Amino acid sequence: MRGIWLERRFLTYAIGLMIDRFGNAVYSVALPLLVYSLTQSVLDMSLMAICQFVPRAVCSLFIGSVVDRVSRRTVIFAALLFQGGCSLLLAGLYQAELLQTWMLYLFGALISVGFEFSRTAEIAVVPIMFGERRVEATTGLASAHTLMFIAGPTLAGLLLGFLSYEVLLWINALSYLGPIVMCWWSRIPNEKNLGGIRTLRSVIDAMGEGWTFLRGHAVLKGLILVILVGGLATSGIQTMILFYLKNEIGASDMFTSWVIACSGFGLFVGSLVVPRFKHWKRSRLLLSSLVVSCIGLALFLIPQQGVLMGAQFIVAIGIFSYSLAQDLLIQDVVPNEMMGRVGGLVRMIMHVTLSMSTALLGWIAGLFGAQSVFAFAACLALLAILLAAKGPLSRTVKEVAHEKTTSIS
Repeated sequence: MRGIWLERRFLTYAIGLMIDRFGNAVYSVALPLLVYSLTQSVLDMSLMAICQFVPRAVCSLFIGSVVDRVSRRTVIFAALLFQGGCSLLLAGLYQAELLQTWMLYLFGALISVGFEFSRTAEIAVVPIMFGERRVEATTGLASAHTLMFIAGPTLAGLLLGFLSYEVLLWINALSYLGPIVMCWWSRIPNEKNLGGIRTLRSVIDAMGEGWTFLRGHAVLKGLILVILVGGLATSGIQTMILFYLKNEIGASDMFTSWVIACSGFGLFVGSLVVPRFKHWKRSRLLLSSLVVSCIGLALFLIPQQGVLMGAQFIVAIGIFSYSLAQDLLIQDVVPNEMMGRVGGLVRMIMHVTLSMSTALLGWIAGLFGAQSVFAFAACLALLAILLAAKGPLSRTVKEVAHEKTTSIS
């Protein structure tokens, strides 16, 4: 069987996703820097990040309900058009010198919510589009997503040295044309008879069904527990790594940039290596990812430059494979009609865990120093390993498949 990248439908869809992610990456660099150029305030930059993060976490509660009751094709196209319209308006206002700081916060929040709609629908549509090759498709799209979020900010930083904020904003706005055209060419199925959204009550009821399904599913509850514990260990660790390098090691900007490059290289290598283990039991892949992350975190306790670069590389591979294993496990055990709701709820939990991890690890660093953070995070990762090895996730693939069949019936 030929590789998934040689299939025209997948290649077209993946190219559209890569163009979209490149635009998002450019935007993620340009917007905070634009805020700083207008206000000269680090606090305003932080507020910009909050305006982008909080709406996504809150809206994840009901986005999955919409995705499950409206054609995923409709959701993806509507979300891309919405983001593109907001980006065009943002660029136009800046060019006309009418843009104010509060507008940046507003547009940042709106575009963030639009991205959450499209991202949730993308995850739910993969099993529909690619059927039995969904594992290859999921890993391939994860590789494309990772590659663009490595290359995108780097290229955006280079472009910023030659181009104005205005040009970067227009690049981001026009980049939405790519995924719109490519998604149309890839023939995303237009699902019928999903119920639709007529009232707010129907959204709330659908969301409640998602919570009920999740609470009654032993494997998913085990996964949520692992996500909470493992997320506390790894979600906010990158900020602590930078703080450790600059504040306690006294690393130069050059060495710090090399460590960051090791992170990107680790993500890229992970995107190439992890698909080789696509036939593994999902819980085994999740467990192995946590073990790799734990080893990487422990290596940060050795303050030698070569070891630190290796630690960053290993942690990046672990985080990539950990994220991919979560997506594959959810696709295995969740019926298609519940995919949006369950995926949305899991993403909401991950968003909350990210903020909790950043706050917790930062608090520990303030009290005991940055190096203690890595010992604490490694212990949390070890706890997540034990939960994955001994909890519901340790069940066999046959049991999981049986549970999925029972849930659908």
